[in-house]
Amino acid sequence: MPELIKQGLQISALGMGLTFAALGLLILAMFLLERLFRVRETVEPPEGEATPVADQGEIVAAIAAALHHFQENNGRSPNLGANLEQGRGAWWRANAARQSPTRTSHRRQT
Repeated sequence: MPELIKQGLQISALGMGLTFAALGLLILAMFLLERLFRVRETVEPPEGEATPVADQGEIVAAIAAALHHFQENNGRSPNLGANLEQGRGAWWRANAARQSPTRTSHRRQT
């Protein structure tokens, strides 16, 4: 083989070898970092023991208070959408057409 082709093949082999070696080092580094910073599994209590849960009475009271507030306002908050009613912009007008006719029929005045 001519000397120039032989030298070209050696440089190509050296370049590919260095590339694969660098990729191998990157894979090894990723593997080691994953092993070092692996998320530990949480220890679950045995099935016979009850897990500590918030008091059921507090949850029921919170739901009852939310329902009462909702029913007092007839399902509507007095200030709901106050910012939207002021200064309707191009965004509002563009999206008003997409809404269902039953919800937007009383708001079509722009």
